[in-house]
Amino acid sequence: MSKLELQAINAHVHLRDFGENYKETIKSGTKAALAGGFVAVLDMPNNQPPVLDLERLEKKIAWAKENALCHYGAYVAGTRELRQIGECSLRACGLKIYMDATHGQLLTRDLETLNRLFESWPRHKPICVHAEDMSVAAAIGLAEVYNKSLHICHVSTEEEILLIRRAKELGTRVTCEVTPHHLLLNDEDALRLGAFGYVKPILKPKSDVSALWKNLEVIDCLVDDHAPHTDEEKRSDVPPPGLPGLETTLPLMLSAVAERRLSLEKMLDMVWFKPKQIFGIGELAGSYCVIDLEESYFVEEIEFQTKVAWSPYSGHRLTGRVRQAFVAGEKVYEDGKFIKAKPKISIIS
Repeated sequence: MSKLELQAINAHVHLRDFGENYKETIKSGTKAALAGGFVAVLDMPNNQPPVLDLERLEKKIAWAKENALCHYGAYVAGTRELRQIGECSLRACGLKIYMDATHGQLLTRDLETLNRLFESWPRHKPICVHAEDMSVAAAIGLAEVYNKSLHICHVSTEEEILLIRRAKELGTRVTCEVTPHHLLLNDEDALRLGAFGYVKPILKPKSDVSALWKNLEVIDCLVDDHAPHTDEEKRSDVPPPGLPGLETTLPLMLSAVAERRLSLEKMLDMVWFKPKQIFGIGELAGSYCVIDLEESYFVEEIEFQTKVAWSPYSGHRLTGRVRQAFVAGEKVYEDGKFIKAKPKISIIS
């Protein structure tokens, strides 16, 4: 089989409207998604200003309807300020809680707020958490107490994946995701790349990378945590964490398939079947990308659609190139060029 028709969903991206649109927008980010093989993205709420109430959520969704080129969903942030939980749950694709200190004003650790959020959020929609180290156990405990669907973002350590494995064995409603950078890069790469390898969670030792591969059957979703920053920002005295990834994620993992490190069936499960199931995504009829599974090229040969044209995977050889993208039955993209200005998209909620 040399061609693959794939309806891939990326459940974790950071597009930068409204306050940081100089480094990404919903329009440029969804173009990058299609060029990278994704027909749907779910966008995190840590915008400037952050999406932490119904008014900002509705504004973001309205903007996406006008500007997104692929199917789109928006998270709402779970903080002390979030009050209209019922109304937000009808419009958001999920609730995102930041339980780790790396996320400033969205950090939510007080037990009163966490209890309220877990108790009030509906069971049929996931509560997604940025939880590292011991906060993973805390999140799992809250999910067990309130019998809610918990999704652990960007798992990166052996301790985390083994904890999630055990929780699943005990019947907890928990799922998780992994990024290519936590599967393919390590702390030695972080030293080599400097700020251009600085991400949260940070790149881990080889032993943790190995543990993720050994426990791949526990992992439900493949995402890229696409978090673009400009070259100038990364070279500054205080570089922000985050890496771009929308146009390299699927080729990187298809390369792992070609190298027999990963089965095609498992990859399809992580980018197609499980995201649809976890986030309750309906049929995205007529939306898919056509991928040439045999073409080999280097990252430098990609003509990036994202606004930040750098990659931590510079020098990597890729196998698998997106040739065409269709949205709602219309051809939108072919061989590096966009041929439809604004297809009909669905808002995922």
